[in-house]
Amino acid sequence: MLSTVLANSVNVGYHGLSCMVLRAFDGVEVFNLQHLATLIQKSANPMLEFRLKMNASVSTSTPKEGSQNGSIDVLEDATVPADEVLVVLDREKCKEADPIIREGHMISAACSPEIEFDW
Repeated sequence: MLSTVLANSVNVGYHGLSCMVLRAFDGVEVFNLQHLATLIQKSANPMLEFRLKMNASVSTSTPKEGSQNGSIDVLEDATVPADEVLVVLDREKCKEADPIIREGHMISAACSPEIEFDW
C-alpha cells in the first residue's frame, strides 16, 4: 500500500499519489515487502517500474514525460490499464536520494529490520 509519497526531486510529479496498492514491480506481481525488496535488488533494469492499482475514489493525473532533472521517464510503449498508474523512477537517482529523503523525514532506516534490503 502506498500511503504517501515523500517529496523529493527524484519523484516530482508523483506527489499527489496516495492510498494505492502496489500490483507489480518490473512486471512481476508483488506478494509482500520482502518480495519487493528482493525484486528491486535482483533487477538489472536502470529504471524502477511500479504498477499501482488506483482506488476507485482517487483521481490522479499521469506525470508528463521528463522533468527538470530528468529523473522521471514514462514508458511510451507501456500499456497501462485504466485502473492502474505506472510509476517509473531512475534507480541511481533513487539510490542517491534515499538517505536524503530519510534524513529529511527523520526516518532511521530504509525498512524494518526483518526486511533484507540493500541497494
